Parts: sequence; structure tokens; C-alpha cells
Amino acid sequence: MAADFSVIDDLDFSLGVCDLESNDLQSPVKRHYVRQATDLLYGIDKIHFAGEDPSVYFKSVPNFQPDVLKDLAKVQKSIWNQGKVPFLYVESPTEIRIYNGFEKPINPNDTHQNITSLELFKAFKNDEKALIELKNVFSAISIETGDFWKKNEYANKIKFKTRVEQTLINNLKDTRNKLIKEGLEVGIIHDILLRSLFLLYLEDRKATDPVFYQKYKPNAQSFFDILDDIEATYGIFEKLEIAFNGNLCPVTENEKIELPLSI
Repeated sequence: MAADFSVIDDLDFSLGVCDLESNDLQSPVKRHYVRQATDLLYGIDKIHFAGEDPSVYFKSVPNFQPDVLKDLAKVQKSIWNQGKVPFLYVESPTEIRIYNGFEKPINPNDTHQNITSLELFKAFKNDEKALIELKNVFSAISIETGDFWKKNEYANKIKFKTRVEQTLINNLKDTRNKLIKEGLEVGIIHDILLRSLFLLYLEDRKATDPVFYQKYKPNAQSFFDILDDIEATYGIFEKLEIAFNGNLCPVTENEKIELPLSI
């Protein structure tokens, strides 16, 4: 093993890997994941599939300088938001780093946070001992057979409680409790949260954009920019109610009285 070490070839990923630029897969499930990675993920180059499901994402970089690390933080965040794949393999001409796709993202603008906290492993390509460890732990065979999860030193770093869905549940519980303390009825709280989640889903799917939000509040770029304006927020809620024929948590008279609202 030497400086010509290749993550995909030497870790035996080549058989199941797909380049995002050539989506000519026969499987409709795999084509779906490639389209999703192209549309929703940031900066992914390749995907390795274990059966029909993606198991590893790959990215090539020129180096691991601060500007590249800042970009990688965005890549990892998009993978975490998807909540599907635990591994991001990043390769430069001289080094390999593997990042945890299930760990909460860092804020790249926060000097107290560092992307090294998301690393599962790193190795220089001229470090034969590290490359042997890399192959033993992070090869395609280790990932696909489940042998990786027996290696506690690394497997214990991938905490399912930090996955995006669990974080979302915890955040919703915290928000619910705060709104209860503010005196809102539980039924109203649930409706507000459900509408908000649906709007964020639409935004994530590019079904809403700044032009849509600016109809309700000047200069708004996203749903979060609307939330400090009750009238604008409920203007959007009313639009949802009309668009979905009143089937999506319609605003009740009781809710209008309790807040109070003018829509």
C-alpha cells in the first residue's frame, strides 16, 4: 500500500459504486437515490450501494485546508439531513478521512466547533499501518457484512440518538413544552407544528421559494423568516388551507381567538 492508494479500488467498493454524473442504473430504486443525491445532497461525487440501498457516499477534494473543511461541513450536514447513510469517505491525493453521517452537524462559522469532531478515521496514503486498519475496518466487505458494527472503537461513535429524525423528535417535544408553558392549547400546538413541518418539507422539495414567501413578508427568503410575523405566518397557513381544500389542519375559530389573529 502506498501513495497510489484508492479508496474505491483498494477498499473493494468498485463493484457497487455509482458516479452521480452517469445515472444509467437499471434499478429504479437506485436511480431514485442517485436523483435524490443530485437534488438534495451537497457535493457528493459517488454512491456505493449495498443491495438496493446506499451505504457510503464519496467525495474527492484537492486537500484538507480550512476552506475545504468548511465546504465538507456543508456536505456532512446535507447527509445528516437525509438521515440515510452513516459514512462519508473523503479522499485527497495524499489523505483519506471518513466522516460520521449520523452525527449532528457543526456550524462552520462557529470557531468553537470543529469538523474533526465528526471524523471516524483518517489516514495518510504513505502510512501503511493506518491503511491496513482502514481496510480492516472500513472496507466494503466490513460494511456490507456488518462486521464494522462489531468494532466498538469506531461503531460506538455512530450514535443513532443523534440521527436527524431523533433530533427532530426531541426538538418538537421541546417546542411543544415551551408553547404549553406559554398557555397554548395542545391541539393548537400540534396543528401549528404540523403545518410548519409540511411547509419546511415543501421548501426542501423546492416547492416554495423566496418569491412565494415575499408575497407575505418583504425580503423573506424562507419559512423561518416569516415566523416572527404572526399575520404573515397565518397568511401562509391560510394559503395551505385553500390549496389543500381544508384538509391540512385548518385554522379554527378557537385558534384565531386564542392567538389572536387577523387573516
